Amino acid sequence: MRVERIRALAELSAEHLQAMTSFWNPNQVNRDVRDRFEKGASLWLVECENRLAGYGWTLQGHTIAPYYFPLAWMTCTSSDFHVFPHFRGVESIHT
Repeated sequence: MRVERIRALAELSAEHLQAMTSFWNPNQVNRDVRDRFEKGASLWLVECENRLAGYGWTLQGHTIAPYYFPLAWMTCTSSDFHVFPHFRGVESIHT
């Protein structure tokens, strides 16, 4: 298993972006990806067996959408974590 931090859209491979947009509304996911990078978010990619197994976002100091709870200066928020179906559960690791 490998975890990689992506800090800009230019660092994200076309293959990984395709995997992220293939299971849901591609137009919305592309907008969300651009928006999150513009706000300074980091994308965390998890690979297993050289395949993208999942991803999630973190953002330091503020949130993606306006929320009404206090954040400390270095607070890190996380959002939109997804594990692809093939890698969910114990059985999927061996299939």
